[in-house]
Amino acid sequence: MRKRLTGLSVSLSVSGRVTSGDAFNSSGPRSLSGRTIQGIAIHTGVPLPPERGLGREQELEAEGRRLLRAALREFGAMVRAGDESDSERRARHALELAVDAYNCLEDTTSADWCHQWIHTIGAFVAANFGCAHELSEGLWFTRCPVVLVHLRVGLSVGFTATRVCSICRLDIMECDHILGRQYAVGGGQDAEGICRVCAIVGCREHREGVTYPVTAHPLVISVDELREISLVPRPRDPLARVQAVSLLPAEVVRYRPAQGECPCAGGCPGFKQALDLISGAFPFRLDPTLEGSGSPAGSQRP
Repeated sequence: MRKRLTGLSVSLSVSGRVTSGDAFNSSGPRSLSGRTIQGIAIHTGVPLPPERGLGREQELEAEGRRLLRAALREFGAMVRAGDESDSERRARHALELAVDAYNCLEDTTSADWCHQWIHTIGAFVAANFGCAHELSEGLWFTRCPVVLVHLRVGLSVGFTATRVCSICRLDIMECDHILGRQYAVGGGQDAEGICRVCAIVGCREHREGVTYPVTAHPLVISVDELREISLVPRPRDPLARVQAVSLLPAEVVRYRPAQGECPCAGGCPGFKQALDLISGAFPFRLDPTLEGSGSPAGSQRP
């Protein structure tokens, strides 16, 4: 489970009574009912952690710690470099990495530390580069990673897909590798710049000419048919999360998105769990999906 190459992005309309008040303020009610959400349903081209058990816990913690280390390296390097042309990109990338780390570490003892770093990096980004919302299809959306990480809900999908072996990249029904068994794989990158060992683009860890143990597992290459999608507390893909939530008119006025204001500037809003976020919601509608770009689809059905 490493850097995501691409994925299936969705836009959902959550039916139900529209909540009053400020959905992202700790003192007000927060629910996704009556809102439009956008997010990644599943990432493709990379291994997913086991569905349950000790193996999943160990893999999530190891990946979360790796992501947090990467976030702190990026943030520290950006701060030390001072005023450079790519400072904003590096700061936002560090924030994204820290949020991904929390989505892996939320059930571990490292979660609180990671949470604190999200607010530290997020405050720097908001103060120095702004946090403007986005107008799309007549709706204002917040894409603030600090806000959205506090909405503890993910996306779980039922689908048919093309799956290949992580060792040879052949169809899992045709290759000779046994799923779950380790094989020696040579390091280095393939023709597309993807590491043969960990699937990271531009990996610097696994060197050409050195072999590494890799467990054979199926990789989802493309989603052929999306059958259903659910909002869940712990998605199988820990990074299949909401990436944007539409704002109510009162929230747009409060945070004046054109001026770049954001609810994250007011401090930690507190975590809101999945069951509370979707309480009172009727089954939501799946809008047209966009596969392959890794960015949310914006079109909505009438």
